[in-house]
Amino acid sequence: MANALLTLMSKAIQDGSIKEIHLNPTCPTLSHLLFADDAIFFLDGMIREAQNVANVLNQYCYVSRQAINLNKSGIFFERDCPKNLKQNLAVELRVPISKDIGKYLVIPSDWVRTKKQMFAGILAKVKRKLEGWKEKLISKVRKEVLIKTVIQALPQYAMSIFKIPTSICRAIEKRIASF
Repeated sequence: MANALLTLMSKAIQDGSIKEIHLNPTCPTLSHLLFADDAIFFLDGMIREAQNVANVLNQYCYVSRQAINLNKSGIFFERDCPKNLKQNLAVELRVPISKDIGKYLVIPSDWVRTKKQMFAGILAKVKRKLEGWKEKLISKVRKEVLIKTVIQALPQYAMSIFKIPTSICRAIEKRIASF
């Protein structure tokens, strides 16, 4: 079904109803990003373009017979965006205004923090998982299987994008060893 959304977005870009934007001078132009069942749309802050994106999404819902969960959706703005424009765009798209972008697969989407802060969520998740298992009731073989299938899989997404700080890797290894 993602192909249907891609086709609708491509047509809207070709006919000029949706513009691609530059996030910075060295970045290619973007109008949207799709991840599994998530989507991010980049708008230039014009009401008409928000209406066009809403139109594309309505067409997608009609074609795919799926609904967008507006309660799980949100709109995020640059710091200097005027308040009335924020409110108008949020009303047009029927989504709440988000204070921050949130997280995607445990990694904060706003990468302005230090790397240690960014990956602290992974370390916390490792800790919670290990603490949740009753180590005295699990055999060594089962512990090894749990560690290899669950704990070592947690940082894989982050490691495919970023170089995780050695201190975080050591902290994960230390928790595994103590378990």
